[in-house]
Amino acid sequence: MGGVMYAGKQYVSTAQAAFSKRNRTYRYYTDAADAAEQKSRQDWLNGAQERTYIFRSAAEKNRALAQAAREQLAADQVSLAKRGITQDSVTAQLLAEKEKLKTDLAQEKASAETAATLLQKEKDAQAQLEARREKISALRKAGNQKGRLWKIGKQLFSWLS
Repeated sequence: MGGVMYAGKQYVSTAQAAFSKRNRTYRYYTDAADAAEQKSRQDWLNGAQERTYIFRSAAEKNRALAQAAREQLAADQVSLAKRGITQDSVTAQLLAEKEKLKTDLAQEKASAETAATLLQKEKDAQAQLEARREKISALRKAGNQKGRLWKIGKQLFSWLS
């Protein structure tokens, strides 16, 4: 059926050696594909954590901007009160509107920056995911091709013996 060869300190049949090599090759490709899938899942989890961090930092920035605007408005009101201008005056109302518009603009700018950052992160993650899927697919295909060749070789070997 098959020959015998000397491998290390023992004699092994060539069929057994070929089968063993085939199994090692198949395991190599499947283990590599499994590792790539695990890495892909971990990257997805890391991306979710990073997006959460970006959202939280954007919310904190918006709170800080609103707090700074309230403090500035209070300082303006104190300044106007020292000059004898009441809060019902047109000047006080214009200052309050100006501060609110300035705060809204800063918050919109921060929101736009956050959206742009998230969009870029999403695009990068999608590209990385596609590349990893292609790699996993290629590894699985390589492992399966080796299996098909082994099956064909096994059939031919059985016909010859």
